[in-house]
Amino acid sequence: MVPIDIDEEKVLTNQVWCQEGQIEEAIMGGLYALVFEEELATLDRYLESVVDKYPVIGVREEANKNTGASGYMTPYYYLTIFGESFIPLYEMYLTNPKRPKEEWKNALNMSELDPKMYSVTIHLHMAKPNTEPDKNIFNQIVSDLENMEGLPPGSYSVFLHDNNVNKKNAIASKDNTLRRTDPNYIMKE
Repeated sequence: MVPIDIDEEKVLTNQVWCQEGQIEEAIMGGLYALVFEEELATLDRYLESVVDKYPVIGVREEANKNTGASGYMTPYYYLTIFGESFIPLYEMYLTNPKRPKEEWKNALNMSELDPKMYSVTIHLHMAKPNTEPDKNIFNQIVSDLENMEGLPPGSYSVFLHDNNVNKKNAIASKDNTLRRTDPNYIMKE
């Protein structure tokens, strides 16, 4: 958090702070994205094809930059890392962040990965304002993800919103949002 004195029009650099664990989570999310780069590319290509095929969009890049606080994000999803599995990689990062990708992959014990410890949260919006979320599009996306091979391990949530986002809090979820999430995640091993 960067506090600004509006009257003086200056950044209060001696009061900059962050919520506990956010920097660590962001680094671990970035390491997850590095280790599973090819698998996330599969997800990215799929979501880009959804946006090309259906009247849906992701979150604008500037909205992610201005309101996002979840570490690794794209216009379509963000990652959340829980638990201990990426702690060794995080500690490696603190000692030498410029390791080759293979070294990061080799440091992760793939046989012990628990998909419940990695959350991939997908948020899509109807492209046109004042359009209700389309159940057929939503069901197709959920079905495609359930059947898709080559995705990174994780618990996948899917949200399809209308096009109205609350400008004060950047929240898009409302009563009409279509969702597939806890406790019925799409699980990928």
